[in-house]
Amino acid sequence: KTLTPLQTARGSVRNLTLQFRQARSRVANSSSSSLTDEQINLRERFKPLNTKFRRRKDKPDYQHKRLAQSTHSDDSNRSSIVVTHSEVTNRSKAPKASETTKASSEEHPDEESHGVQLAELPQKELPPLYIEIQEEVEQNMRKCEASFRELKRLQAQRLRVRFDADEREEAALQNQIFDGTRRTMQLLKESEADLKRLKNSDSESACDEKIKANILSILAGRLRELTSQFKANEKAHFLKVKEFHGDETAARSEGQLDDQFFAEESQQIQSQYLA
Repeated sequence: KTLTPLQTARGSVRNLTLQFRQARSRVANSSSSSLTDEQINLRERFKPLNTKFRRRKDKPDYQHKRLAQSTHSDDSNRSSIVVTHSEVTNRSKAPKASETTKASSEEHPDEESHGVQLAELPQKELPPLYIEIQEEVEQNMRKCEASFRELKRLQAQRLRVRFDADEREEAALQNQIFDGTRRTMQLLKESEADLKRLKNSDSESACDEKIKANILSILAGRLRELTSQFKANEKAHFLKVKEFHGDETAARSEGQLDDQFFAEESQQIQSQYLA
């Protein structure tokens, strides 16, 4: 039978492949005898590493080992969490150190607690009495100044010329001025009473007495100035209302002046506190 050129070429390739495989097997069998001792040791040394690397390439086995390791780590974490929770529970049930120390000190008040001697600390000293009175006087004067400013605003509004003025609005504004005047006068009297109380308060030392005298002088000067301003403002408002209404009775009822109060007040402050 005559073969085609293609079949002839395939047969030649098949024969060459068979010869190559036979030659390679012969070389592999004889390689162990031709290698040196050092080469054999190196091959045996790196053989386990090569085997381990080949096994890791096996995906099913590798994934199974990873899953087993993750499951084991989750179990260990879960057990550690449980232990931690139990420890926290036991610690919460245990008595506090402060409670134990307190109980031991109550049972043995004269003995030392854990080798530490307990000592009573001195209580914080309270400020002198004149400091408290000073704060009350200053607060009362601030109220008086605020009332005086509001009174001047109402008086200026009362003297403003309006052609469409309503009698009820004018009466309500007049009542507000009356109340503001009386309130300011009352605050001035209360401030004077506080100054008397400050002057008569006790001092623990000569230094405190000197400090109290300085505070008293400053507050008395402030009160005297405020009283003088209030008196001048009331007189000016009295004259303006008298000019508009032409009646001194209406003007005096508008401002509700108390000349005797102002005369006595200024003279008393001058003689007692600023002499």
